[in-house]
Amino acid sequence: GGEAAAAPVSPLRVLLVFAGGAVDSHALLWRLRAQGHDVTAIDTRLGGARHDVLRGDLGERLVRGVAAGDYDVVFAAPPCSSFSVRHPRRLRSFARPQGVEPLPEEWRTYVSNHNRLADFTAALVAACSAAGVPCAVENPADRADSGSAAYWEAAADSGSIWRMPQLGAALRDAGAEFYTFAQCAELIGGRAQKYTTIAAIGALRPELEVLRSCVCTHGRQGHDERLEGYDAQGRSRATVAAAYPAGLNAILGGALVPAGVRARELRAAAAADDAWMPPVEGGEGRLSDGPTLCPSVAAACEAARHVP
Repeated sequence: GGEAAAAPVSPLRVLLVFAGGAVDSHALLWRLRAQGHDVTAIDTRLGGARHDVLRGDLGERLVRGVAAGDYDVVFAAPPCSSFSVRHPRRLRSFARPQGVEPLPEEWRTYVSNHNRLADFTAALVAACSAAGVPCAVENPADRADSGSAAYWEAAADSGSIWRMPQLGAALRDAGAEFYTFAQCAELIGGRAQKYTTIAAIGALRPELEVLRSCVCTHGRQGHDERLEGYDAQGRSRATVAAAYPAGLNAILGGALVPAGVRARELRAAAAADDAWMPPVEGGEGRLSDGPTLCPSVAAACEAARHVP
């Protein structure tokens, strides 16, 4: 007989925040649901105001749910338009990623809301890190990073979400790995170059290493599509290109599932370890029994409490 078939993966609980409109059949949401996974997808293009994480307590509930272990893996792609080098108004800078001063009055609420979304994403990352839940965050690459293939001298003074204080600190504290890639890479199949960065924590880090090989090989050759201006229907080309190419959705789907499975196994093993206590001479009891510990165990705990 041949090799045994791989054991089927029991459904994962996946949280996709800022999931997009999922208009393509290959969208990450549909890809994961087709595999039988339980996907919670949050985006105003899917649920209108009910999916606005800045309204009511939705954002707080999502963070609490992550902390409580309601999800096995999380992916977030916060809105990037105010951070984009393609935005018609210069709203952010390298020195002031939270907003230039003076900021045009008509753009203040817009920038403030995007800042709050970045801070919400930071809280989500921190909750994932504390709960041992793999998490990844996607946004345009920092074009001011001279050590990156995405460096663009003409846009070096732009403001990147990766330089936002709270999100940057949350990712550093979580030990995030950053993967910067070009969406025109053959494995991804995008029509435009569109340099992108995904920051990953936990079990997602090794699963996304493949993105390091996704580089632009076009050289001076033109791309099929450029993201300046508007198309024939009057739509912003950058906005239209916000949806992920099929290849990127395949990479993400192929990373989220094994990372979620691995993290779930680690949490189950940790829970089993916590539930077991070695026998104690002269008595019995578990730390979880609290006040009902037998006297010998209670005395030993009290003695140990005074030892640095």
